[in-house]
Amino acid sequence: MTDSQEGSREPWWRTPTGIGALVTATASIVVALIAGIFGLLNSGAGDDQGSRGGAATTVSSSATTGSVTTVDSATAPTTAGAENADVFREVAGPGDLNYQFTLAYKEGVDLDNQQKVLSEAAGADLLNGIRALNTLDAYDTSGDQKMYRFTGQPTRQNCERLVSSNGSYEVGIFLDQLHKGDQFCLRTDGKHLVHLLIEDIRRGTGSATDLDFRVALWS
Repeated sequence: MTDSQEGSREPWWRTPTGIGALVTATASIVVALIAGIFGLLNSGAGDDQGSRGGAATTVSSSATTGSVTTVDSATAPTTAGAENADVFREVAGPGDLNYQFTLAYKEGVDLDNQQKVLSEAAGADLLNGIRALNTLDAYDTSGDQKMYRFTGQPTRQNCERLVSSNGSYEVGIFLDQLHKGDQFCLRTDGKHLVHLLIEDIRRGTGSATDLDFRVALWS
């Protein structure tokens, strides 16, 4: 190759191949810069939401579709805690089964199965303001149930003796005649002996009265 030919060659970046390579490299750099800027902006927005105490989100996934749903905690449904009136809490006590529960106004309870019910036909042993306003009623499928006021040590023998005595009893008690600490023995619709202790009475507006019970049940 002669010196005149070598001197006449153009630099590589001026050739079509060189220009194409430069354009491709420049475009790659621009795309990378734009992606980096968006990444920084998104990261900053998330940090800013956290610093302002933004609402947390709960994410649930679908096993059948593989989809993911994000639920804003500010609008997500909530569930009641342990104070909910429908909760039966097992506790220590003298019975074969011992538990606490709240009987709200216009509720009934099946003491055998620890279930809230709405009528005597559903197996209720106690009814708060359902059969008669302002009254706690004892009931079984054979009719009005006997509730015996009790004092002393709650044992199966003591409750058995009282319930079998056919002494003074009540089948319905006006709510304003109930007091915290009152005790009763009765036999449930399932023929279990039960000792009831009223732990608290919460009177609301009108006739609404919620009763907190502690129960000892013997099989």
